[in-house]
Amino acid sequence: MASVPLYCLCRLPYDVTRFMIECDNCQDWFHGSCVGVEENKAVEIDLYHCPNCQVTHGPSVSKSFYLVKKRLKNIVTSRDPSRPVKTGSPQFVRELRSRTFPSADEILLKPSGAQLTVEFLEEHSFSVPVMVLRRDGLGMTLPPSSFSVSDIEHCIGTDKEIDVIDVSRQCDLKMRLGDFVEYYNSPNREKVLNVISLEFSDTRLSNLVETPKIVRKLSWVENLWPEESVFERPNVQKYCLMGVKDSYTDFHIDFGGTSVWYHVLRGEKIFYLISPTPANLALFERWNSSSNQNEMFFGDQVDMCYKCSVKQGNTLFIPTGWIHAVLTPVDCLAFGGNFLHSLNIDMQLRAYEIEKRLSTADLFKFPNFETVCWYVGKHLLDTFRGLRENRRHPASYLVHGAKALNNAFRGWTRKEAIADHETEIPETINTQTLVKDLAKEIRLVEVKSNYTQISAHGVKGGAGGILDLLKASKQVAGLDSAALSEEAPASPSTRDAIQGMLSMANPPSSSSSSSSSSPSPEKKPVIQRPGKRPIKRPARHLSDEESPDEQETLGTCFKDSDYVYPSLESDEEDHVNKTKMKRKKNWDDTPWSPKARVMPTLPKQERPAREGARVASVETGLAAAAAKLAQQEQQKPAKRKYTKKQRPPAPVASPPPVHNEMDYYSASLLDHEYTAGPGPFGPGGPRGTGAMAPGVFLTSRRPSVSPQNSSSHFGASPASKRPKKGLATAKQRLGKILKIHRNGKLLL
Repeated sequence: MASVPLYCLCRLPYDVTRFMIECDNCQDWFHGSCVGVEENKAVEIDLYHCPNCQVTHGPSVSKSFYLVKKRLKNIVTSRDPSRPVKTGSPQFVRELRSRTFPSADEILLKPSGAQLTVEFLEEHSFSVPVMVLRRDGLGMTLPPSSFSVSDIEHCIGTDKEIDVIDVSRQCDLKMRLGDFVEYYNSPNREKVLNVISLEFSDTRLSNLVETPKIVRKLSWVENLWPEESVFERPNVQKYCLMGVKDSYTDFHIDFGGTSVWYHVLRGEKIFYLISPTPANLALFERWNSSSNQNEMFFGDQVDMCYKCSVKQGNTLFIPTGWIHAVLTPVDCLAFGGNFLHSLNIDMQLRAYEIEKRLSTADLFKFPNFETVCWYVGKHLLDTFRGLRENRRHPASYLVHGAKALNNAFRGWTRKEAIADHETEIPETINTQTLVKDLAKEIRLVEVKSNYTQISAHGVKGGAGGILDLLKASKQVAGLDSAALSEEAPASPSTRDAIQGMLSMANPPSSSSSSSSSSPSPEKKPVIQRPGKRPIKRPARHLSDEESPDEQETLGTCFKDSDYVYPSLESDEEDHVNKTKMKRKKNWDDTPWSPKARVMPTLPKQERPAREGARVASVETGLAAAAAKLAQQEQQKPAKRKYTKKQRPPAPVASPPPVHNEMDYYSASLLDHEYTAGPGPFGPGGPRGTGAMAPGVFLTSRRPSVSPQNSSSHFGASPASKRPKKGLATAKQRLGKILKIHRNGKLLL
């Protein structure tokens, strides 16, 4: 086994967590803590000599030794206008202070602390920054304004190692908290250092600081992270920010697309805010990946960059995805924190994807971001189920966020990507089941939402059903359509007529064609009938697959020279056909409605009832059709009917009552006659002149086609009155008259 190389005076192996420096003479590596070199001061050393080499080569050489020789050259180059200004340099800060920007007051929301609630953010959309001038009502606990960095050192510990930003070089380095406090309190500062990522949730300082109430209500980690999780809980809710004058943090999006809150305890901070539009996000990603990023001010590349000054006592809430930079004009002490929430899940996921494309180091990412998302997905599934059981609808932002989250789940669990994401999947969650169930709940919510939307927007056209025609007739007569459907049920003869007319419908195979009357193939609205209450149906009735072609089917309907008779269908006919569907469920006989427009959808005014009134167009058209078919039937030779010879009946003393029965063809039409109320055109009036229900054939009694068969039929015994096969019902007899084939087509 190969030996592990040993370094430093302590002769220990390399430790990635400890700062080390290389000797320029012997090329050996030494721990900074072992040779007395701090990381923040190592950048000032030009030539480093370890303790052993100092005996022969002298002490280490500082960079300041060469500054005198290069002073003239530096002055000349600093005055060169062609040389770009480095971000964070003193010249950059001076130029930034002198520039003017649009005021953020144009976009800020400024509620009071008590007004800032979840309902307020839902109503006004947490998509723009929110400024609260006073902390009263925020439910936030903070130390007094006299609290200093020395007090922070006392609460956290002097030896606490913290991350510090060297502003002039825009790089990170490690320091002890005690050393930074000493630097902060020093009147002579050789460089500008800034602390923005001191998280203190696990320290004594956490007892003195409580996040705003709105943050505690919205935070995913605060509300949804399980106590028994094997993953480390993300601690990003409480940060202490200590910045000296002229500190600057360049443009960035907070990790994981988190929203952030800032409260300035003492001093002032200036924020430069840029909205996260798709164009701005694309520009930010390109700027962040460029090689000369530190020479370009990102605010110059976008349309609008707002300036927002946060003074002592103010609290600023920055929404998800907002690109921002921060300048500290005076020494400042502030508190803040990051939080994920459900108000803008889509933007949070987009920011996370940008981080991955930019190969952001894990140190600057939200800890266990995907794990939090899996817990949230399970919570959203339970929420949608509970709301559906209680017949309530989730908020639109939740539905939109759940769709974005489920799409992310699908991407993370793809076969080619699962290896990079499985380490953050909780063991308690079945990913495939969660993705499937969540997608199902989202579809149910969208279907219900679309149904409610259509019902709220009103009816666009009728379905052309028989009951629609009946309702149209009643409305002309002054009766309300609701009263027709609820208070005036159809008579048995009318129901038989309706059942017979249903045989004129086309087979359901024609319903698979696309709707030609729709303005675009993507939009297929569900059309309801006028004057009808919403009927609860299964969700499949609202799917896009069931939008039929209305115009093509009209070509197969019964027509004559004056009128076209669409197939007739109504939802109220379900109870009529219920017994027959149980006996034989044949989808080839199922009627299909072309949803012909019957009447305008404007509300009808109540008018005096007119019993016996006619609807001339419907009556004339249907009568003409019936007469034409009857004439064609008479012209055809009558089929020879087989009759079994029977004994002549015994003579009857008195003649039977006169019923003038016709053959079964005429009887079928008689069953379809509509009887009006009492009056001259009632049951006793002349036939064919009374009020007629729309869609019902009118005909006068005609002689039988085969008198011989009729006479034998009249003289037969009651047992011989059993109708022939296929002619037992009104529907079959009407089909025989209209010559409808088994496939539902009509021959003319």
